[in-house]
Amino acid sequence: MIKSVFSQQELLCLAWQKPVMTQLEVTANCNQRCCFCFNGCGPSCSHQDLPIEVWKKIIGKLKNLGVTRLDFTGGEPLLYQPLATLIDWANAEGFETSLNTNGTIEVRQVLPLLNQIIFSVHGLNQVHDQVVGRKGAFDLLEKNIALAQTTSTKVILNMFLVQANYEQLLSVWRYFNALGRVDQYAPAFAIQSLFGNNYRLLACEVTPELLEDYQSKLKEIPSEKLVLKHGFQSIYINDRAYYDRPLLLPNCAAGKYKLIIDASGDVYPCNFFRGEAYCCGNMIHGDEQEIWANGAGFQPFRKLVLENRLPEKCQDCLKKARCQSGCRAWSEVYKQGGFYHACDFRCELGSAYLGS
Repeated sequence: MIKSVFSQQELLCLAWQKPVMTQLEVTANCNQRCCFCFNGCGPSCSHQDLPIEVWKKIIGKLKNLGVTRLDFTGGEPLLYQPLATLIDWANAEGFETSLNTNGTIEVRQVLPLLNQIIFSVHGLNQVHDQVVGRKGAFDLLEKNIALAQTTSTKVILNMFLVQANYEQLLSVWRYFNALGRVDQYAPAFAIQSLFGNNYRLLACEVTPELLEDYQSKLKEIPSEKLVLKHGFQSIYINDRAYYDRPLLLPNCAAGKYKLIIDASGDVYPCNFFRGEAYCCGNMIHGDEQEIWANGAGFQPFRKLVLENRLPEKCQDCLKKARCQSGCRAWSEVYKQGGFYHACDFRCELGSAYLGS
């Protein structure tokens, strides 16, 4: 007899047997030096890229896992010479494909191959150039966005907010939305990663006043166009009906329905958890089923939910099933190497608790 009622733990385990998406960092090389870069990439670094046949092998393993979406990233992925050929091959294998680019390299060749293209826009004109550390970068970016807007490929803009560009959050949206079609816009505060550039003096100081101002700005962007990242959904959305639904998966995809593969083939759960303790194996040499099932770096993210390792104050919040105490990189213990029993500190700053 087939079981008709599952516990939340059983449902989560069933959902996590097959990851939906994978971020593929096809190169660690980059032609910009963004102040907030979580990888510490830049033009002064030179990395040997993997051959295309190795990436095909990796993608074949991902297909065996059940992955259906590939997000090609870097570094700057368009510096990887066989990229168009690799994306075309992935399409033939049945994958949905996406590209994250800084927009400084011509995108004409890859546009017809993509379901969506994500441009990193960190301000207008000189402000953008200042944040990414490259003069003339905005002009190149603008031309490529304009080109993408003339195609059927979905156009998404990512903006990481720091002190230098925060006040242009709405200006960026309005400018490019007036220029042409923008399908989605994702402005998010840059996280001070432990594994990338140290930009503490450039980061926005997140205060109750800043969060209130940020949320008021987000409300000026059409809701169907707005993308909330890094767990901010649980802080911004307070509609009880949104959380009063069965079978909710956590906002955080790390180790649950997403994995990251870096330019050497190493597997991680999250861009902001890349230390040795969070390495899940190497997809070139390892068995994909074993990596996904037992990768060391995935386990903390799964145990957080499956073993309810959340702060006491989170237990009665209506957002718990979706939030699960928020983004780990925004938790109170992230910089001290902690993980469990700590909530996203933006929750209290933004008065996001939702009682029954």
